[in-house]
Amino acid sequence: MKLLFGSSIIVVSCNPTLQLQRLQSRNTDLTLDQCKERIASQIPIEKKAKLAQFVIMNNGSFKSLKNEVEEVKLQVGNAISGSQCGIIELHWLILVAYHLYLYFF
Repeated sequence: MKLLFGSSIIVVSCNPTLQLQRLQSRNTDLTLDQCKERIASQIPIEKKAKLAQFVIMNNGSFKSLKNEVEEVKLQVGNAISGSQCGIIELHWLILVAYHLYLYFF
C-alpha cells in the first residue's frame, strides 16, 4: 500500500508468506489459488518499495509495528518540519498504521 504525504511515499509491507496467510485468514471463502492470483494481480511489493521514501515492515507484533511507525513518523516529521500540514499528516500516518494493524491481525 502506498500513501502520499506531500512528496513522500510510504509503503507498508510484510513478507510474502505472511501476506498470503493474512489474506487466507481474512477471506476464508477464497481458495489458495484465488489468494495467490489476487496477490499476483498487484504491483510487486519490491517495486513499490523502490519507489518509496519510507518502508514500514509489518511482519511482527503490534509493538514492532508501532516502533516502525514511530521511526517513520520521526523521519517524515524531519522531512516536513515547518509545514503547517505536517502535524495533520503525522496524525494520519499513525491512524493509517493502526488501521493496517487491525486489518492484518
